[in-house]
Amino acid sequence: MHSVYLLTMTVRPRKSPPPPLTIIGLGPVGKALACAFTRAGSAGLTLIGRGRPGEQTLARALKARYLPDLSRLIQNNGFIIICVKDSQIAYVSRQLAQLRIGWNRLTILHTSGVLGGDVLKALASKGAAVAAWHPYMTFPKLSVRRAGSPTLPESGGGLFAGVTFGISGEMRAVQAASRLSRALGGRPLRLREEDRILYHLSAVLSCGFVAADLLLAVRVLKSIGLSEKRALETVLPIASQTLQNVAELGPQRALTGPAVRGDLATIRKHLRALKKSDPHLARVYAAVSRHLLKRNA
Repeated sequence: MHSVYLLTMTVRPRKSPPPPLTIIGLGPVGKALACAFTRAGSAGLTLIGRGRPGEQTLARALKARYLPDLSRLIQNNGFIIICVKDSQIAYVSRQLAQLRIGWNRLTILHTSGVLGGDVLKALASKGAAVAAWHPYMTFPKLSVRRAGSPTLPESGGGLFAGVTFGISGEMRAVQAASRLSRALGGRPLRLREEDRILYHLSAVLSCGFVAADLLLAVRVLKSIGLSEKRALETVLPIASQTLQNVAELGPQRALTGPAVRGDLATIRKHLRALKKSDPHLARVYAAVSRHLLKRNA
């Protein structure tokens, strides 16, 4: 009895591979998901694109089935993930609803950060479980070598390990999407539909605005004669250290600079210089500095 008990304590259950999947739309998000699901062991992956050569190359590299349009889609008992522009999701939903498929056995997800599950109402009316499933991550353009594999991180779920997935919609779809998130090593976050806008705004602030801030920093250095390459070499080490500080200390304690110190004299000098070289940036700098001064008063 005792030895059997020890054996059951040390055996770990195997992680179940993702179920059959269809991905519609092979932009950066769709390509990244296709690669991640392949590495996670998904069997029966179908990719639907627009007939572009690069899409077929990706499908061959991943040993996936490729369709040039969604009208050729046949029965699938797992997931359909719609990875198209926000403005196209409702249209794709209506196109899918015209197909003869056992919808009650399907979970349909889209990857928009702003839109909720209701944009898939045409499919919900058919009996499908629907939800919004947005990865809180930025995606590079994925290159595919003709004779090789897609260039994504090699380990596990790649870009999705530790990534939060914002999920909202019907409960059965939310539960299924949560399991799918975990299959990629991600972390599901259940959202109320009305909270998606602020959730997505947070993603823009933590990614797009960070890149925009570094773009401005490079522009300032270029204005005093540095090349873009040399400016980036100057900016990137301090930016990388700042992100490390945020990870270790939290964003509040990682804040530095004249606004945090209450150094109004330095801020005024910055503003005088900027008003001569870049009046628009001067207004941006003044607004951010006022915000920081108020928070740290």
